[in-house]
Amino acid sequence: MYENEMCCFEWRSHRVVLSGCSQEMSVELSATLALELCQSHDGDIIDIVISCSGSDIDVRYNRSRDRFNNQQDLLIHLATLVAAAFVEKVNFPNRLHAAGFMLGEGATLLSGPAYFGKSNLSFIAWSRGHQILGDDWLYYSTDSPEVSPLPKPLKPRVRPVDLHAMSALCASRPHTYGSFRGEHRLMVGRSEGFYNNWDRPVHVDHFVFLEKSESATSHIKAIRGRDALPLLLAQTLLDEATMTLRAVTFAKSLLAAGTPIYTLSVGSEAYDEAFDLMVGVLLKGR
Repeated sequence: MYENEMCCFEWRSHRVVLSGCSQEMSVELSATLALELCQSHDGDIIDIVISCSGSDIDVRYNRSRDRFNNQQDLLIHLATLVAAAFVEKVNFPNRLHAAGFMLGEGATLLSGPAYFGKSNLSFIAWSRGHQILGDDWLYYSTDSPEVSPLPKPLKPRVRPVDLHAMSALCASRPHTYGSFRGEHRLMVGRSEGFYNNWDRPVHVDHFVFLEKSESATSHIKAIRGRDALPLLLAQTLLDEATMTLRAVTFAKSLLAAGTPIYTLSVGSEAYDEAFDLMVGVLLKGR
């Protein structure tokens, strides 16, 4: 690896350059993120410096420094770092904390706090042939109930006992398994089974808020618009002190369009059951 090499990728009209990426690492990142990487010295520089120290690999970004001794953990860390730094550099305000997958011609969004199952349900949707917009953040329109994807890989948490079965679902598609911040993760690149049309927003057909079930079984129920409004606004805030007209307009556009909104209580680790229950109800409600 050579610290003087650079690569970049583009999203919409934004170009981000990464320094410290060797050609070998660029190829790996391209397979993982499924984004075009090319040699360039133009654009906003994200100074991610990669260097070798014996058998270990050091990654430095801003004031943080991490060390890895295997390629899998390194790739998962870099993909997470690149996506987060990219969003920070682009600095757009219309971020929605939600996962999304295609169900028919429209998008079904899954929203809720961290560790509630957005990524795992997205992985199941992907394995069942539904195109994935993203599993964490989306970009919402300000004048219509539509969303667009962001360039991030799918990265569900995985228990070691489930790794073999989940890896089998990936087949030959780009994926890797490793650890990120002490958690086991399976990361899937966006080359197959993802909605990557950055400039073609998708209409939101359903919005589902995730909850933790107190039992082993999953439950789903429809909620009224006035009850959904505070939940919608909570997922469009950049931080707890921020309230924007854009967020209010987007939430109102969903309610004005009569978008069906549900809460899904997910049973303990029963993601397959919860997904089947949810899709069955959503399709029946058409």
